[in-house]
Amino acid sequence: MTIVRLDEVTKVYGRSQRVLDAVTLDAAEGRRAVVLGTPGSGKTTLIKLMGLLMSPTEGTIMVDGQDVREWREPRRARCRGSLFGFVFARHYLMPELSVRENVLLPLRMVGGRWTDQPMADLLAAFELTEKAHLRPAALSRLERQRAALARTLVHGPKIVFADEPCGGLGDADSEVFLADLLALQKQHGFGLVVATSERSAVAQVGGNRVRLTDGLLVPLESRDRG
Repeated sequence: MTIVRLDEVTKVYGRSQRVLDAVTLDAAEGRRAVVLGTPGSGKTTLIKLMGLLMSPTEGTIMVDGQDVREWREPRRARCRGSLFGFVFARHYLMPELSVRENVLLPLRMVGGRWTDQPMADLLAAFELTEKAHLRPAALSRLERQRAALARTLVHGPKIVFADEPCGGLGDADSEVFLADLLALQKQHGFGLVVATSERSAVAQVGGNRVRLTDGLLVPLESRDRG
């Protein structure tokens, strides 16, 4: 099921900096999409548009079949908090909080009834159970990124947007982290959109593979996929 659709979306900064030019892309439950592009090509803008973190200059963004152009920020924020999860190159963990407290933040922000079980399951999957009491500074880079991913997934998002998710990791840790992400995507069935400048990540993620160049999305040729 398609959750988010960009339909002929254009984004212009200032008077003439056209970053995206009439792009169309879907994010659907259980499906993967990967966008390859050089730094500065507009990948982050694309992720922010799909995640309702900014508005397009032209075109339509649909969420669950609804045009979001008239949505005000409180409704957009509720949608992000319930339907979406985000992964970035930086972990953005709160340094003064423990791993456990960081992972539970989305549930506390949403409010209502919740249990610790989703958090406990994710920490176990990432081998962080014994480090749940530690603060982020005591973790390795891979462990911090895993903790951030646990926080992203704890509320059960339908779509996860990952913008250069391995940007702060070495090659070996990048492969491990992507394997973590893909295994959980398969297990839980959320949709996944990955924006990356790394061809190795394109090959590992698979799914719908496109290149962002000169503001346009074009299908990747087979020779460009890894």
